[in-house]
Amino acid sequence: MPPFSHHHTKVTIRRFNSDMAEDVAERFANFRRVCEQSGRDPAQVRLSTTLPVCCGATRAEAARRAEALGEHGLRMLRLGVTGDPGDVTGRLAELAEAGADTIYFHLYDVADLDHIRLLGARCCPS
Repeated sequence: MPPFSHHHTKVTIRRFNSDMAEDVAERFANFRRVCEQSGRDPAQVRLSTTLPVCCGATRAEAARRAEALGEHGLRMLRLGVTGDPGDVTGRLAELAEAGADTIYFHLYDVADLDHIRLLGARCCPS
């Protein structure tokens, strides 16, 4: 049996303990090599990743929002992005350049609807 089922079309790669874009690019390249070695066309697979994110209309607002998450949230956000919409879209571009077709936001306060609205309005391409 090949290491990756031909029935799966999406792979999520998560790793938060190194530079995310470089790590994702390396992991995607390795995944493509495994596909080729097993006779599977890597172009037929969608690649995705998760991005811890805390966004504000300004960097100061993002910092206040992040502080409210406490130490655990701040520790995880150091591995993602905290900043204004330009900071978030910059990281999205890096991950897309690394090969990600889909990027999932990891939000730590899903009750913060203003945060979700801001991400949808200013950070998600239509």
